[in-house]
Amino acid sequence: MSNDKFKCPHCGSDNTRNVEVIYREGHSTGTARSREITGFTAVKTSVRIDYGGEKHVSQSGGDAIYEDVERPVVTTSDLARTIAPPPHPNLELEKMPSIWQSIGIFLFTVPVYYIGAVIILFYFLPSVWNFLPTSAIIIFCILFSLFTASFERIINTRTNKERQQKYDAEMPAYRKAYDHWRHHYLCLRCGHKFYVDDEGTISQEMQESLPSHERTILDILDEHNLPPSLAESKVATNLIRFCDSLAKK
Repeated sequence: MSNDKFKCPHCGSDNTRNVEVIYREGHSTGTARSREITGFTAVKTSVRIDYGGEKHVSQSGGDAIYEDVERPVVTTSDLARTIAPPPHPNLELEKMPSIWQSIGIFLFTVPVYYIGAVIILFYFLPSVWNFLPTSAIIIFCILFSLFTASFERIINTRTNKERQQKYDAEMPAYRKAYDHWRHHYLCLRCGHKFYVDDEGTISQEMQESLPSHERTILDILDEHNLPPSLAESKVATNLIRFCDSLAKK
């Protein structure tokens, strides 16, 4: 594999580096120390009664406590930000309630639903209250409480499933975009970013020998982050001939 493929097609310099390497080197981690308020002193209240019987209340304390605090810091260089990769699809799943939370909701709602059902039936629906057995009311309250206790879990499960499906659908496009991004190189002389595929790219000498309309095709491909090798394809050649025929007419 010739090293000419890594030369800058804009200025011909071989002082080029892969954008993925530059991006990783543009990050650094460390710790930052700052003086922050971490608490307050206890507040003390004192009461004093003077000779005239008048009460005086005073408070002391409540002062801020300052301490040195260390926090992790991640810094990114300006160059790394300009050549950042495509954003990774975000996957945020809702937290499922614990079994103890569900049991607590169930035990709390059963008596609440039962009391509410008795009040509604006794005062507003006496005809239903007269023939409806108490066991039916209790069973209804238990079933409704079970639904209430599992409602959040049901909603979160459905939401997480939809988010997971969306994430899985976006990942193939992200992997393709990331693979395309990591094949780019940056010229450290002129700052031009160009694409280098596994088969190579168009060198500076080849680019200089191309007609003006093909050089325009190169610029268009570069604007859309497409491999320059497409400029030599039959599709591009036919497109150029078609455009030339329309221009002549």
